[in-house]
Amino acid sequence: WMRTEENSGWQPAGSGFRFEPASKNAGELRYYHWLRGGGTHWTSVPLANWPGDMLDAERVQRELLYREGEGRLYFQGVMGDDDIRRLVAESSDSSWRAAIEELAAESHFGPIHDEYGYNVDGSRQGNLVHDLMVEIQLIPVDHQGRFEIQLDDGADGFQFVLDFDENTFELLANGDPVPLRSGPLPPIIREKSFRVEMSTFDRQLLVAVGGELVFEPLTYTKSKQPRQPLRSPVALRASGGSFGVDHLELYRDVYYTEKGDGENGPGATLSPDEFYVLGDNSPISADSRVWKQPAVNRSQLIGKPLVVHLPSKQGEVSFGGRTSYLRIPDFHRVRYIR
Repeated sequence: WMRTEENSGWQPAGSGFRFEPASKNAGELRYYHWLRGGGTHWTSVPLANWPGDMLDAERVQRELLYREGEGRLYFQGVMGDDDIRRLVAESSDSSWRAAIEELAAESHFGPIHDEYGYNVDGSRQGNLVHDLMVEIQLIPVDHQGRFEIQLDDGADGFQFVLDFDENTFELLANGDPVPLRSGPLPPIIREKSFRVEMSTFDRQLLVAVGGELVFEPLTYTKSKQPRQPLRSPVALRASGGSFGVDHLELYRDVYYTEKGDGENGPGATLSPDEFYVLGDNSPISADSRVWKQPAVNRSQLIGKPLVVHLPSKQGEVSFGGRTSYLRIPDFHRVRYIR
């Protein structure tokens, strides 16, 4: 979470942030998806001209992409410290060095993917994520002013506005001043603090205050514009009063990604007593999505689970021109199910 401007009125406070109005304008606090390393995303910065004193232009051009017509320099993934030192040393041109330093900083901000931290073998699918939920603990210090949560899905943007002066809320979309929903704020807003949740899972917008829905779930249609990668999908704005926010959380939807032939494969027809079985680790689970016979009959479900083990590294075995994959449990992490 970062302030968009130094004088925005937002300041870090404990595990959250505190807002004190610095002007009549709304102060903004925004989430940026920051990556420590890796990634396959492209980042670009302006560079008017390619340096004339490049020591090893051919090698550098294999690492970077320069589009002269655009006047922009591109890099894929996160630029590490070793990359920075090596590339900066390739030229004494000050504009080149400034571009590399800017590119390195910007490369850490990447799109949100369906990464699984415990799949350490790099087997993630790398699908872009657009269905999110934001949760905050809102502290209306003086119960005055206006507080707004904005949540984007890559094509549509929604703003939930709490107006403490008028004791009303509004739901706005895509910059349209006419609200989709509006009404009185629930009584819990007079408490010292309360939880606010907002989500766009499955193109259904939900907003809850204090654990209660503010309005009935709002289903919205698919945009004609393609969804863009999400690098900064959430913004908090405040004006006219003092506010605190704590326990800021951003969740992504967990869903099953296609495996095998995906949409091009044959469909699976289940009889009344058959099941389509899905593992709990979508990127790497071998389940009905890839089995030649995807249907599992009820009679084949025998007994109950005895042990649980956390994911282990996937092994690869090649023999006779064929490659097979196996997973060996980490026996130190096996636990019996009672």
